[in-house]
Amino acid sequence: MSTFSWCGYNWHSKMEGGRIIHPDFPWCWYSSDTIMATESKTLELSIRRNEKEIQHWDHNIYRSTFEVATMRSIDSFSFGTFSAEIQLPSGKGLWPSFWLVGDGNWPPEIDIMEAWSGCGNYLKLFIAQPPYVQVSWRTTTNVHYNDESMKHKSIGTRNIRWIKQTKNPEFNFIKYECEWLPNRITIKANGKKVREAKGDICKMLTENLINPSKECKMNVIFNVWCEDPDINEITMSHPMKIRDFKYIPNK
Repeated sequence: MSTFSWCGYNWHSKMEGGRIIHPDFPWCWYSSDTIMATESKTLELSIRRNEKEIQHWDHNIYRSTFEVATMRSIDSFSFGTFSAEIQLPSGKGLWPSFWLVGDGNWPPEIDIMEAWSGCGNYLKLFIAQPPYVQVSWRTTTNVHYNDESMKHKSIGTRNIRWIKQTKNPEFNFIKYECEWLPNRITIKANGKKVREAKGDICKMLTENLINPSKECKMNVIFNVWCEDPDINEITMSHPMKIRDFKYIPNK
């Protein structure tokens, strides 16, 4: 299913311009065959070893190792609230995420949830961020944008603390949510606020969009990729599961 409908919106398994590889992560290639719909309307996103030669639009040929699941909305969205219930995949070296990106350009990007399974565990006991000793998940948030000089900036990757997300995201569905407004970005996990950006950051993010004076548009992406298999062991014992995607426009 190269294009498909789900939760009332249209999706495909390619990125902007139809590309199926990112040259910074050439070991992954994107395929609809790693996306499966269940009877409960839950989507299952997986990865599998399937080597393939890919010619990118830079004319270079990349030898990819893993076929991975990427779904990007064909529909585009303006300011509002985005949410989905997600159960993270089990395995090693996995990289699942739920994010927003400019409709046709990058940045801007809002990482509602970006996770890392590492050696097979999303839980991290000691995180180097205030207050420095805390139990957190390797489920992270971030916002990317270009500043006035068109230099890439971000508010920085931050792990979601256990106290804000007490259930294990590998074995439970967690509702991840983002309210994107002209002057504020708020990210939540199971209804609890875990991150917020305000003011000039939101203004610059909006200005990064194509034609923001007419209409601000972003695409939604769900994916599960993997780390470099030449450096990390890659395994998967159950897929990433997604259900109940919702978009509520800002009034």
